[in-house]
Amino acid sequence: MVKLVAFLSCPCTHSNKLIHYRQSLPAVADVTAENHEEFQKADKIVVIAYLTSPTDDPAAEFKATAEKHRDDFLFGVTADPEAITAARVNPPAIVIYRRFDEPRIDYPYPVASSKVADIEQWIKDLSVPLVDEVSGENYAVYAQSGKPLAYLFLDPSHEKKEEYINSLRPIAEQYKGKIHLVWIDAIKFGDHAKALNLQEIKWPSFVVHDLEKQLKYPYDQSLEVTSEGVADWVRQYLDGKLVPQLKSQAVPASQDDNVYTVVGKNFEEVVFDDSKDVFLELYATWYVVRLWRCGDDPIRSRQVWPLQALEAYLGQPRRSLRRCPGSCSHVRVLLSSRSYAICSYSPHFTAQRWILQRMTCQPPCLSASQASLP
Repeated sequence: MVKLVAFLSCPCTHSNKLIHYRQSLPAVADVTAENHEEFQKADKIVVIAYLTSPTDDPAAEFKATAEKHRDDFLFGVTADPEAITAARVNPPAIVIYRRFDEPRIDYPYPVASSKVADIEQWIKDLSVPLVDEVSGENYAVYAQSGKPLAYLFLDPSHEKKEEYINSLRPIAEQYKGKIHLVWIDAIKFGDHAKALNLQEIKWPSFVVHDLEKQLKYPYDQSLEVTSEGVADWVRQYLDGKLVPQLKSQAVPASQDDNVYTVVGKNFEEVVFDDSKDVFLELYATWYVVRLWRCGDDPIRSRQVWPLQALEAYLGQPRRSLRRCPGSCSHVRVLLSSRSYAICSYSPHFTAQRWILQRMTCQPPCLSASQASLP
């Protein structure tokens, strides 16, 4: 039997200390009638398998799940009849014990035939509180979930802080499994608010962040944040009715240069103009990335071309040269994270047949004789 430490009394809450504590135990701890109640409260998430025999199904799958997630959750197994009676279950059974929301949830699917993927997904779905404060300690849990993250930025000293947080709960319950709702310390993480395109230092403020596509949907900061407004904003987002707010300079009043300047606000209108082939340069003071979009032409080669050949090619009616100041504009183009951090994913990348290289690429319509290495 493993001797347990009463972790509830420990003041340490940092994730590295939690991991150290979990690693001090076996991947699956032996739970008995004597330590059953204590073990249930030993961590924020505790998962116990109740079996007639330690070798009964799904013992092997449960152990494999525990080995895979021993840094994340606390796992235990028992075949002790008294512990099983105390838990009020019929083996085989799996129960998750939590320090938040509903404190106990029984595994609702056929237990004996459960596989690692089934058990771990069930645990993951239940490991996130309905509404919680997000910080550096638990952000990874949300990021790894793949679900959108909706932030309520709050001044923690606000007299109505708890009222605002509680107003999120019915919304979180309604859309559980589709989006995570959290609150965040706006004083401590004000820079993160700016990164999510909340321009004013005004709290509370609300924003939905699509983590997969890296798109932001800030709630109008000129409006008061209400539970009705937040509920409607979340509903519109999930219905696909919101337009993401992209970081952008103002659209130039005039285009006097031979090279057309593109910003975030007019990026799709100009660059995805199907009537023209477009050569696009995304630049900042520290980096330049050039992209080529050429109608229906396939990619034939990836070589460097001389500027004069490019200028001659672009002089034709359906060709155009575009420049985008990427450090001041958020544009939806897929770039390698090592290449250009300002830009983010868009399905247009595949659909529009773009080619990307770090500095240069050959327009596919240029012949091999026109292209040469410098």
